Amino acid sequence: EDTRESMSVWHWAGKAVVSVPVFVFFKDNVASLGCIEGNSMRPTLNPDPGAHRDRVLLNKFSAVCNDYQRGDVCMLRNPNDNREWICKRLIAVGGDQVRTRSEDLVTVPRGYGWLEGDNDEERAGSMVDSNTFGPVPLALIRASVWGVVWPPARLGKLRREIPKGRVLQ
Repeated sequence: EDTRESMSVWHWAGKAVVSVPVFVFFKDNVASLGCIEGNSMRPTLNPDPGAHRDRVLLNKFSAVCNDYQRGDVCMLRNPNDNREWICKRLIAVGGDQVRTRSEDLVTVPRGYGWLEGDNDEERAGSMVDSNTFGPVPLALIRASVWGVVWPPARLGKLRREIPKGRVLQ
């Protein structure tokens, strides 16, 4: 019976040796779950200040393939503090011209993007986005946000949206 038990342990250990790397690869390169902090993406994400934070499905394969489109909501490293994750909408890519909140016209360099929060109430100056730090290297983007998975009442895919009149392609 000892032999049977030790075979069982080795059997499960072998499954773990195979499963763990597959799981880690999937989580790092294909998809994972994320939690949205703050209110800069309100009303798209975290629309109710008193409610729980939105949990989202992150499409990491888009980052692996550099497959970003205008209007995608993205998770990226904060260009001012790479320890911090931020969530913003990609409104322009290399070659596009963007009208900033201060009405300047900025041309986004190739390999860069212009990312902004959706919260109109916070746009007066307290929001940290490309209006603060300028165009962002696309290499800082780690995932696009596919949609909300929690709370269940908000379950669904996010829409691609670009602010009207702000981007000249």
